[in-house]
This record gives sequence, structure tokens and C-alpha cells, in this order.
Amino acid sequence: MHFHANICPISVISINNQELIALEILQNMADYLGDNNKRQVHDLLNQKENCQIDEIMIVHKRYFIPDTFTQANSEGYDSCI
Repeated sequence: MHFHANICPISVISINNQELIALEILQNMADYLGDNNKRQVHDLLNQKENCQIDEIMIVHKRYFIPDTFTQANSEGYDSCI
């Protein structure tokens, strides 16, 4: 079984294949995405034009367990809106 990640190569950090697979799984399953740089959480099911989710670097992406806004907010993330 082969997995293919649709992620642009980044020369600043080193990510192994298992981490890429895990990241792709999270990206496909998550409802909320945190931006560690801006401390914002994005609702992936209700994206707005100004969210600029594609601009978030891999090293700044944060997923939450449980995958809820309440969890993200309790960890210090504010809504991107």
C-alpha cells in the first residue's frame, strides 16, 4: 500500500514518511486546524476567503484531540473570524 501526500517539499524542516502519512490522515479527517503562529483556529468545514489556510506552514499546523472548537479554545486558540 502506498500513500501519496499532496504537500510541497519544505527544506527548512525534516519530515519522515510516517509523519507525512500521519499529517495527511489528520488533514483529511480534521474539522479544525490551529495556526500556532497566529494562535487561531480554523473551522475547515466553514472556510472563509480571508482564512488563508493554504498559507499556514506545516510547522505551524496544529490539530486537536478531541477535534472541537471548545478544545482548541481551551488550548488558547481564538477563532479566525
